[in-house]
Amino acid sequence: MGYEITAVDADHCLLSYKESMTSKGKMQQMNDVFMSMMMSFFKKRNFKKMMKQIEGKYATS
Repeated sequence: MGYEITAVDADHCLLSYKESMTSKGKMQQMNDVFMSMMMSFFKKRNFKKMMKQIEGKYATS
């Protein structure tokens, strides 16, 4: 998992997020794919919530 923040201009930035998973064996790969599909909604929602909090902190500064 990693984040990369790139400045677009003086007032904007671009945030890139990357997550990778390495599995050993076919059953583990299938389980990882299934769980990532099931959990992606919650991850996305929590990530958006976190970004709004970060944005709020910087907007008031």
